[in-house]
Amino acid sequence: MLSLATISPHPPIIIPSIGGKDSLNQVKKTVQALKIASREAKKLGVQSFTIISPHGLILPDFMTASKASQLV
Repeated sequence: MLSLATISPHPPIIIPSIGGKDSLNQVKKTVQALKIASREAKKLGVQSFTIISPHGLILPDFMTASKASQLV
């Protein structure tokens, strides 16, 4: 059963080791929204996520999926 759905921007600068500490100020609202989504997922007891992204393996005639207990 679907418990929660989100659409989220995810600029690389939200990762301090990429954007530096000062860059977080530029994406403060995005980081806050991601934290809210995380709290909601925990509150609802979400056990699995489906993430659709253009950043994974892309094949012309197939849809690919990855399974992991933790995303890094």
